[in-house]
Amino acid sequence: MIKFIHCSDIRLDEPFQLAGDIPQYIMKSIRNAGYKSLKRVVDDAIDRQVDFIIISGNLFSQENRNIRADYYAAQQFERLKAENIYVYYIHGIEDNMSVKSFHKFPDNVITFGEDVETYELVTKGKERVRFHGFSYKEYSNYEYKLDMYPVNEVDQSIHIGLLNGLHHQMNTEKAHTEFHIEELNRKMYHYWALGGYSKHVSLNELAHIHYPGKLQANRFDDDGETGYLYVEGDSSKLSATFIPVNTITFNKAVIKLGSLERHAIYQNLQAFKDSVRHRGRQIYQVTLRNEAESLVDLHMLQKVTEQIQLAELAEEQYVWIDDVTVDEAHAPHTLREEFSDMLHTATHMNTTLAPLQHTYIQKFIEHDDFETAQLIDRGEIHLKMLMKGEQHED
Repeated sequence: MIKFIHCSDIRLDEPFQLAGDIPQYIMKSIRNAGYKSLKRVVDDAIDRQVDFIIISGNLFSQENRNIRADYYAAQQFERLKAENIYVYYIHGIEDNMSVKSFHKFPDNVITFGEDVETYELVTKGKERVRFHGFSYKEYSNYEYKLDMYPVNEVDQSIHIGLLNGLHHQMNTEKAHTEFHIEELNRKMYHYWALGGYSKHVSLNELAHIHYPGKLQANRFDDDGETGYLYVEGDSSKLSATFIPVNTITFNKAVIKLGSLERHAIYQNLQAFKDSVRHRGRQIYQVTLRNEAESLVDLHMLQKVTEQIQLAELAEEQYVWIDDVTVDEAHAPHTLREEFSDMLHTATHMNTTLAPLQHTYIQKFIEHDDFETAQLIDRGEIHLKMLMKGEQHED
C-alpha cells in the first residue's frame, strides 16, 4: 500500500485581495497564513509517514517570489528529507522555470524539467510508483505536451500523472494545458495529480483525476475550506480524502434586514459575527438584503461597518467583515441594467479571445485584471453614496 499527499497552488507570500484597510495584528496573521498551511501539510506528512508528496505547480507566486518564501519551503523540505519522504514537484504557470529562485532545495525534491519526464520510486512497502509530468519553462510559452506522456502498459507499477492544466470547460486567461478527461483516461494512469485551479474539484474517481485547490485562499472567489488530498491504496484501488489546512477562511454571507435603523443594522452584523466565530478566523463579504421600499442610507452604513470592524480589534478568533454591500429589492434603476449591453459585449469579447490564450499570440494581448460587472457594482455603491450626500445637503 502507498500513502501520499497531493497539493498545489500554495503560492507562498501571495498577498490577500481585500477591499479595506486591515489592522496590523490581522495583517500579520494574513502574511503568515500560507506558511502555516504549508507547515501543516509537512506536519501531517510526517505524522502519517507518507511515502511522498506531490506538488502540482504554483508553489510560489510569480510576482511575489522572494528569499523568505524560498528559504521557508527549503526548510520544510529538509524536514521531509529527515523522514525519508520525497517531494515530486512540477513548475506551474506562476512558478515557471524562468522565475528566479533564491535557495536550492534538498535532494529529496525531484523537480520535473520542461519536457515530459518519468521518475520511479520504490516505497518502503516495496510498491513501485512511476511519476510522469513536465514543468512550464515560461509564463507565456505554451506547448501542448499531453501526447508525450507515456501510456501505462499495465505493469505492476502505480502510475501517477502530474499536470498543471485546466479542464476544457474551465475559463482561464492563462496559457495552461487544456485537456479533456478522455485524453487523461487514455493514458491508463491510476491517479492524475492536477494543479492550476484554485478550488478542490474531483473530475473522475476511476481513474482518479483531482484538483486539490489552494492550500490557503487569498480572495473571496476561493471561499470555504482549502487544503490538500490524502491518498492511500494500491494498484487495484486508491482513495482520496480532502484535508483542510487553511488558517483563515474567506466567506460570503447574505443578511436579511428587518429594520433600516443604524442600531438594528449594527446588531444584525454583530449577531452574525457571534454566530460564526466558533469556526475560527474568517474574513467576510456581507450583502444586506433590503426588501423595504426605503433605501439604506449608505453613508450611515459606512459608519456602521467601521464600528463593526473596530469591535473586532480585541478578538483573537476574528471574524473580519471586509466589505458590506446592499441588495435593494426596490431600487428604481441600477448601473448594471444601464450597462447591460456593455457587459454582454465584454462577455462576448472574452469568449472570442479565449482561443488566443493558448498560443504565443497571448503575450501580445493586454488583459484587464478585473471583472467589469464587479467594477460597475462598486461604482453604483459610490454613486448612491454621492446621491445620499446631496440629499443631506438639501
